[in-house]
Amino acid sequence: MSGVMFKILDGERVLRLSDGAEFPHDPDNRDFVVFADLVADRGLGIVEGETVVTPGYVQQRVESGYPDVGEQIDILYHGGLGALRRVLGDVKREYPKSLAATEDILPLPEWCSGLEDA
Repeated sequence: MSGVMFKILDGERVLRLSDGAEFPHDPDNRDFVVFADLVADRGLGIVEGETVVTPGYVQQRVESGYPDVGEQIDILYHGGLGALRRVLGDVKREYPKSLAATEDILPLPEWCSGLEDA
């Protein structure tokens, strides 16, 4: 998005992209007052909503308890090839390779709309 100067974080904090400074959604905060004045002057086009990242299948498998190589060897040794296939197959079915990592931009919080009218 061209012209973006600020990004919303966690729905209540604002990130100034020029220097990486973060400040709260607080009318008593000096940085927030400057932000609100800029939005009133230039519009909501200078603000981008929060980014939500959904990890791809590899990270989801690791986070779900996909066994590392050492654990896989242990399962193979103690339970045989069938046990290893069951363990790995369960995770692979739940998190198939078709799950790509995604990044989505959420809509701006309602309090941002009020700034444009100020």
